[in-house]
Amino acid sequence: DITSFTRVFLYEIIKGLYSSDCEFLIGYTEPQEYVEPLPTGINKIIISPSFSGKPRPNQKSVLLLFLGWETGRTSGLYEEYNPDECIPVLGKNPIDKKHIIWSYQSYKNNEKLIDYLDNMQDTSTLDLKEIFNFIFKIHQKTIEENKVSNTKFYFVIGGLGPKIQNVAACFYAILNNEVQLIYGTPAYWGSSNVLPLETPVESKGIGRTYLYGPFDKNSIKNFQN
Repeated sequence: DITSFTRVFLYEIIKGLYSSDCEFLIGYTEPQEYVEPLPTGINKIIISPSFSGKPRPNQKSVLLLFLGWETGRTSGLYEEYNPDECIPVLGKNPIDKKHIIWSYQSYKNNEKLIDYLDNMQDTSTLDLKEIFNFIFKIHQKTIEENKVSNTKFYFVIGGLGPKIQNVAACFYAILNNEVQLIYGTPAYWGSSNVLPLETPVESKGIGRTYLYGPFDKNSIKNFQN
C-alpha cells in the first residue's frame, strides 16, 4: 500500500480477504519524509461498516486512540466522539534517526491532548505481532474491569496512526467482533481548505518497503493464541 485511501477502506479490504479465506501478503512502503501541509481538525467520524462492534445504550466507551501526525485531527476525533475514557497511543519504532524524529513529531503535534489525558501508552509502528498483543492487553484490562464493576464499557479503536497499527487493529477486530473501529476524515488540509480525500498528506521520496504474511484465516487466528 502506497495510497492515501482511508483506513476504513483498508479494514474492508482485509476483512474481505479474510472472509474469502484466500492467502495474501501485505506490503507497505513508507515515504522518505513527510512535508506540509498537514490536515487540521476532522470532517466526520466513520464507523467501519464491518467493525461496528456491539455497543449498548447502558455501556460507556473506552477509546484506544492511535496517534497520527496531523495537528488537530486527533483532538478533533476525541472531542467529536467524546469517549468516557481515552488512551492515546504513540507509535515508537527506533529503527533509525528518521523513525525517532517521526515519533517525536507525532508527540509534539498531539502534546496538548497527551498532557490533558495524562495516560499515554506506546507501541511499535511496524511490528504487527507486538501491536496486536498491545491491543489485546488493553482490551483484556477492560474486560476484567467489566467483571468487577457496575459500569460496563465497550472497546473502540481510533485509527489515525501508521498503517501497520491499523492492520493490527483490523486483525484484532476480526477476532473480537465486539470491538468497534472508527476513523476521522480530515476537515481540510493545511490552509488550502481542500475537501477530504482530495489532497493527501504530502510526502517526498520512497523509504523502506515492509512485507508481512502470508496470511489466511488460520494464521490470523493464531495471532490470539
